[in-house]
Amino acid sequence: DMFGGVVPAARALGGYVAGMINPLTVGAAAVGAMTYAWYKGRQEAEAYGTAIIMSGNAANTSIGRLQDMARGIDKTWGITQGAAADALVQLVTTGRVGEESLAKVAKAALTMEQVTGQAVGDTVKQFAELGKEPLKASIRLDDQFHYLTASVLRQIKALEDLGRIEEAAKVAQDAYAKAMQERADQVKAQLGTVERAWQSVKSAARESW
Repeated sequence: DMFGGVVPAARALGGYVAGMINPLTVGAAAVGAMTYAWYKGRQEAEAYGTAIIMSGNAANTSIGRLQDMARGIDKTWGITQGAAADALVQLVTTGRVGEESLAKVAKAALTMEQVTGQAVGDTVKQFAELGKEPLKASIRLDDQFHYLTASVLRQIKALEDLGRIEEAAKVAQDAYAKAMQERADQVKAQLGTVERAWQSVKSAARESW
């Protein structure tokens, strides 16, 4: 009533909103976004540093290398850098996953969460167990997932018998990561059109944010 009808009111409101969009407000929004991005980057770096220190740098890595891994996961595998960073921090904190396996293990854990709903933290625990007791943990996981070949199992046992636990752990973790990635990809492939579309929407939303 104040504007004399719906159409005049819409025109007045449209003009008001348009007046709010100018170089100053757009610039302020850009500065706000850049500030938030810088803040999140700083948070990630601090989390990497804390994980490295608290684990005694058992992974033999660095903040810079972890940042490169997270960016690589984002760029190559379509998983957000923030999610990759969180997974990497959890893995480094365990002190049971070496640098050479970190990226593939993080990707496997994130893909498992996307496709099956298994939390990254639960997958991280499984890899930590493989790092602590490679043979025992491998046999236990193989009873559930049936992924080990006899030759890989013999290799893990031989290395563990020789006292080369870190090498045995790497073989065990790489085998499990490869199997879980393949299983997750198979699950994703058999999803229906609606499920795949919904996953794409969620992935795009996370990436945009």
